Amino acid sequence: MRTTASSKARDQLCALVREASKGNPTTITKRGRPVAMVISIEDARRLYPDEFPQFLKLDTTNRQDS
Repeated sequence: MRTTASSKARDQLCALVREASKGNPTTITKRGRPVAMVISIEDARRLYPDEFPQFLKLDTTNRQDS
């Protein structure tokens, strides 16, 4: 698991989200202490099943709105 300081996480947010979506979480630290994590939505659903209503399923198909 990757760890990064909060000051660097701001600059790396897109990369951290991309890695989380691949199943690679990142712990974010502030003054050397863990304060947050960037995790995939799948991991979040497993950890907090009651927080994600059924209608919040991600659509992975490529749709084009007319």
